Amino acid sequence: MPKLLHRMVWPETGQPVDALIKFEKAGPGKYQDILVLEDWAYGVHERFGLPVPARVLLHDDYGNQILATTRFDRIEGRPVPCESLYGALKILNRKIFETPFTDAFKTEPNFLQVSQALMSPRTGMSADPGADGASMFSRIVLSFLICNGDLHLKNTSILGGRGQARLSPVYDPAPMRLYGSGDDNLTAISFGGLRFFRSKIPEGFGAKLAELGTHFGLRPSRAKSVISDALELTARATEEIAMAGAAENIVLAFGQLQGPVREELKAAVLRNTHAGA
Repeated sequence: MPKLLHRMVWPETGQPVDALIKFEKAGPGKYQDILVLEDWAYGVHERFGLPVPARVLLHDDYGNQILATTRFDRIEGRPVPCESLYGALKILNRKIFETPFTDAFKTEPNFLQVSQALMSPRTGMSADPGADGASMFSRIVLSFLICNGDLHLKNTSILGGRGQARLSPVYDPAPMRLYGSGDDNLTAISFGGLRFFRSKIPEGFGAKLAELGTHFGLRPSRAKSVISDALELTARATEEIAMAGAAENIVLAFGQLQGPVREELKAAVLRNTHAGA
């Protein structure tokens, strides 16, 4: 998909801004309606209280779609230090972080290693580990419920200089599982010793996801609450993407992928709640 870094006049304000602009050709294609879905996914994260860049979804006279997002690594045209989690973690352990992905049936790199580095004051990766830990866990939970198996280590960054660094706003949250060709994995990064392969939900997935929250600094009850809140927020996801303009086949595919994950997470939250009672 063509992408362009460009200074543009922002439609809402009439002011020039630095933006990342993506283009999608009209009509069916490999990534049909991906920009509609990405725009929707940004909105989901925003409603969950997570930081997102300002964005605008446009259409030209031929039906082509354009999604523009403001660059968060610029302030008044000047660059702000920004490094992907992959780049930051590779400095800490080049052998483990050879790639930003978990290969099929392997468990490294994983989100536990991310939590250890992000939460540690020694790394300087976050000036507020508690808030960023909670934010990272929320992003992981939402990725499963919006069918985004592409939350790999280059799709989250650390923004700001040492002593001020924080997690970047959310970016590239598109539901990539819809488009197959290896992109239908539940997750690009493993956790809890689970082995992920394509759409198969591994045994213990829900419980392990709740447990992961504790590694990001959340109490067990709070981690389960994040999952419950995310389930509630995404309960009408298929209706929302249909209303946003996604084609019927895209809506159907989304529901088929999201449904089993929702049921597993709902069951896990209920099991954990009953066990805690």
